[in-house]
Amino acid sequence: MTPDIFPIAPILEKTGWGAVAFGGFCLVMTLFFVGAMGFAWTTVRSLRHAEFRLEDDGLHVRCFPFSRVYPYAALELSEALVTDFTAHPQFKPTLRTAGTALGSLRGGWHRLRNGNKAMLYLTRGEALVILPTSLGHTLMISPQDPHRFLDRLRQRAGVPAPAAA
Repeated sequence: MTPDIFPIAPILEKTGWGAVAFGGFCLVMTLFFVGAMGFAWTTVRSLRHAEFRLEDDGLHVRCFPFSRVYPYAALELSEALVTDFTAHPQFKPTLRTAGTALGSLRGGWHRLRNGNKAMLYLTRGEALVILPTSLGHTLMISPQDPHRFLDRLRQRAGVPAPAAA
């Protein structure tokens, strides 16, 4: 006796479009993921090569996508300090709002433990420069030589160094 063979029913037209829509969704999500990974890679690479330049018009921070110029008048240099998160835990970043945080590498907008907004360009949690601004946020950076950087910044801005305690 020969076997009875029953082929599968044909695909309904709307079911076929569902498969196409699902394939399109997967393609869009893949492109989004690849784009997001490319942006993250570019941001991390840029943070590792950030540059802080003291120009005539102010402090120039070069770091994709958070580059900007801080006029010397906007920096509250009398309150600036070189410190770490152990000595001043109120400056520790707690919430990343628009930026990157991978280990000690932190860049972009963050909220601090004290509730203030901060723009971070950090590669470590010690020997960092904290620069309050009149722009509604704190600037926190990790230059290679933080004490020399802060001294030169004050000189360029015409602000005397605070008296030693």
